[in-house]
Amino acid sequence: MWDYRKEIRKPLNTGSLLLSEPFLKDEEFMRTVSLLCFHDKQEGSMGFILNRPLPLQLNEVLNIDFPQKFQLYHGGPVAQDTLLFIHRDIPTLENTQPLVNGWHYGGSHDQLISILQEDNTNPDSIKLFLGYSGWDAGQLRKEIIENAWILNHLNRINPFPFAPKKMWESIMLSMGDPYRSMAKMPIDPSLN
Repeated sequence: MWDYRKEIRKPLNTGSLLLSEPFLKDEEFMRTVSLLCFHDKQEGSMGFILNRPLPLQLNEVLNIDFPQKFQLYHGGPVAQDTLLFIHRDIPTLENTQPLVNGWHYGGSHDQLISILQEDNTNPDSIKLFLGYSGWDAGQLRKEIIENAWILNHLNRINPFPFAPKKMWESIMLSMGDPYRSMAKMPIDPSLN
C-alpha cells in the first residue's frame, strides 16, 4: 500500500523527479513528470515538466533555420514566454549548473543558438522549455505531504527515452509495487 509518509522521507533535491499522484485533478500537472532543477528550503524550488511537448519546434519560435529539429516543451505555468533549457554532452556551453547524470541547467542563450546551428548537435542532448514550474519555500514539501507528488530521482531512472505520453506510466511501472498498481489506475476512479 502506498503511504505518503514514505514520500516525505525521500530526499528532495536537484535531480529529483516529481511524478504527480494518479488522481491529481490539476490540469497543469495531471500525469506529469517534472525535473527539479533547483531546490532550497529558504528560496523555494523550480523545475520543468518533461512530458508535455508543444506543437512547436525551436525554429518556429526563433525564426532561425537549424539543421536539426528541436522540440519545445511546456515547462510549467510560470513565465511561459521564456525559453529555458537543460542539456548534456555540450561541454562548450558556459555558465551552466550541474544537475545529475551529466545533465546541466541553463547557460548562455546566444552560445546555445550558435551550438544548435552546428550540424553535429544531437537533438537528444537538449530539452527546450517554454516556461517553468515554481514553488515558494516550503510549498513543494507541503504538496508532498498532501499526496500531490511521488518522488524518484534522475540518477535512478532516465526518463528521456520514454515517449512523452507514456513517460509518467513507464516510470511508475519501473518503480515496482505499489507504484506499478497506481500506474494503471484511471484518472477518475469512479470510471473503474
